Amino acid sequence: AKTGRTASFSKISLTLFPAIALRLSDFSLSGPPSAPAEPLVSAPVAEFRVALLPFLAGRNEFSTLFLHHPKITVRKYPDGTHSATDVLERLVTLDVLAPPDAGKPTSVTLKGIRVEDGALSILQEENGAPASRLDLSPFSFHGSGIGAQEKPFSLEVGFPPHARGTVRLDGLAVHRNAAAGGGVSFRGEGEAFGQKFTAEGVLSAPRQIVESDLSISFPKVDVESLLEGFPDFADAFSRVRPQGEANIGVKVSGDPQSLGFEVQADLTRAGWTIAEGLSKFIDTPCTLVVEGHRFAEAIVVSNAEVRYPPLLLIGNASFSPATGAREYSASGRVASLAEFAKSRG
Repeated sequence: AKTGRTASFSKISLTLFPAIALRLSDFSLSGPPSAPAEPLVSAPVAEFRVALLPFLAGRNEFSTLFLHHPKITVRKYPDGTHSATDVLERLVTLDVLAPPDAGKPTSVTLKGIRVEDGALSILQEENGAPASRLDLSPFSFHGSGIGAQEKPFSLEVGFPPHARGTVRLDGLAVHRNAAAGGGVSFRGEGEAFGQKFTAEGVLSAPRQIVESDLSISFPKVDVESLLEGFPDFADAFSRVRPQGEANIGVKVSGDPQSLGFEVQADLTRAGWTIAEGLSKFIDTPCTLVVEGHRFAEAIVVSNAEVRYPPLLLIGNASFSPATGAREYSASGRVASLAEFAKSRG
């Protein structure tokens, strides 16, 4: 009743160590009505840990839902909603359950969720195209303060086989009231593939569609180490021998139907070699700017600029994931051939 889905398990038991908990073996929570046979969550063990002091006071309060090695499958629909939308909405509100044979309502409260070493699969449904699949493993999440104003959280996720290492983010989410625009604001810091970063922004879900306004900053990226974390690109970039550091900022805003993005990178402290005798040296000014949108049917780069004074390269492109079709154009301008000839690199 708390989730609005069908839950099943093979055995229920009471544990006293390391915490008082109801333990469910072979736990499963059914998927959405459109795919009930596809579990939203399945786990060998699920524990509902009891908050001791509220329990002694007569309140049914679970401090944490603990999922051990779960498999989570979420479908994202073409309209931007997903198969876990209704479950999340029920969990963040303090539902009151009134069993038919009870003389009074029983309040059941869940304060936190903890996912350990799980696997998350995201199935992206597109209009007129087969669903794409993204598998994230390992997937771990710790969240507390459900129903409270402030919600500490910790997230760690991997992207095999596309990337080596994981992305970890620790932060604090704060519920905003309607006067402030609603949704949840958050700020955190972490590490992505060995590179430190900070993130902040606002997440909201009007019309059950997640909207975001996020800023991510990588103040000091080791270019060579970062590229080594992506096997698909490592061989190609090894020929240009990247080195040095970069300062990268990313902004993302909108919803899944129209997601805007902007990437700015200061590559002054980075260097690379295009061919023998043709190199970009460290401490040579260079910046990269990429702006565009991710629509349901296409990814569009409306503006891409490489500024390497006195050289300016400009481009734009579009790509359709459904058909593989792509279009692009590029142009360049040299403000001064004399200055360009004297440039270091």
